[in-house]
Amino acid sequence: MGYISFLKASGEVDLLPAENVIHVSTASATEINIDYAPMFGTGIYMRAEVTYASTSGVTNPDVRKKVNAAIELANGASGPAIPVGLPTLVTSVDIEKVEIP
Repeated sequence: MGYISFLKASGEVDLLPAENVIHVSTASATEINIDYAPMFGTGIYMRAEVTYASTSGVTNPDVRKKVNAAIELANGASGPAIPVGLPTLVTSVDIEKVEIP
């Protein structure tokens, strides 16, 4: 399984799996969301919400392209996590379950 990594302001990294991704949202000024395939036919999928540490650096319209490119590189990889080259550091990566309407 391949992973992508997000560098945090603290110097730590958060890892996310690069498999079963079904959608990467268009980036907002404060975050980008990564949605994963529904689990076990439950009608619930998981969402990773990546929040930027500084919105002043997010003027790059290619944030979504950078996340997708890292996922493509990591897909099927078994080596180190592929860094996502965002124009800013990340405050947090939160995982939540979302019910499919």
